[in-house]
Amino acid sequence: MDSQRQLLDIQLVEIEQIENDILSFDSRVERARKSLVKAESDFAEARNAALEARAAIKLEDSDVHQREARRAEHRLAMAERAIDSRTRRVEFLLGNVSEQQTALEQAREQVKKIEGAIAAGERKLAATARREAAQARARAAKPPVAPAITPPDRPERPEMPLVLASADTGTTQVAAGMPETAVQPAEAATEVAEPVAEVQASEVETASEAAREIAPEMLAYVQREKARIDELLGSDRAGRHTFKHLSLNSSIRGSAEFEFLGQDQYRAVMEVVPGTQSFRVNGGRFQRTIPERDAGQRYVFIFDARRLDRPRLVVYPEYVETSVGPVTAP
Repeated sequence: MDSQRQLLDIQLVEIEQIENDILSFDSRVERARKSLVKAESDFAEARNAALEARAAIKLEDSDVHQREARRAEHRLAMAERAIDSRTRRVEFLLGNVSEQQTALEQAREQVKKIEGAIAAGERKLAATARREAAQARARAAKPPVAPAITPPDRPERPEMPLVLASADTGTTQVAAGMPETAVQPAEAATEVAEPVAEVQASEVETASEAAREIAPEMLAYVQREKARIDELLGSDRAGRHTFKHLSLNSSIRGSAEFEFLGQDQYRAVMEVVPGTQSFRVNGGRFQRTIPERDAGQRYVFIFDARRLDRPRLVVYPEYVETSVGPVTAP
């Protein structure tokens, strides 16, 4: 159940990222459209100037009018190029917005599926609890039945073989008519017990590896976040510190200090305990669920402070990060 809730946390953080990207693209689309309107206005002025220059040449084909006409034609060509580039810019941004809207719808559908799985699991647990409670009540209401007393069986004396000793040969023989019993060596009783410890140790190792299996959704999530941060930190500008000191505070575990990575990205590492809990960063509260299998594990926390009105807290196990490469300061 905790694993499903952790996947739900991942999808909700993904939705936050997509929504932030859409807001960013919306503002860029607005600026691009304003730039396109300005380019269209410049084009209209350049076209009028070109028409006037052409008319002046028809009236008087002088060097001055030729020079003014060349300038007007060049200005018109540049205005046409400006309109073309700004139109393509608006179309490109609108395409990105459309892609992000599609991704947002898919993420929301995934959230619905995970929430449905969590609700089904909770119903199953509740039904199991009700059934066990009903069985316990039934056992408590049923009067105890006294066990039947049966006389003990009289043990039979086993027949002992008659062993005859031979004085001549020094050997023993079983008397005729008696069952032969082969005396086995004591070592045979211990032959089967030796591999038990090895089997138990291998079962423990297998169970440990299975418990540390990385869910494909978690692996893909960490890969996307690492690619996002690598792209941000790939620029030459590391950016200034938005916060001089930034702490991560857990509602049940303690606190840890964030490390500044650059481009308003901060990283902290903390050992976690299982269960749903709250983490506070810069006055904001983020609720996350840690599954039971990750009790005592070190978790990575990435605080995305690019939009302080909509900050993000990315959370994942450190052992997943080692499989894709760590996110560290440049």
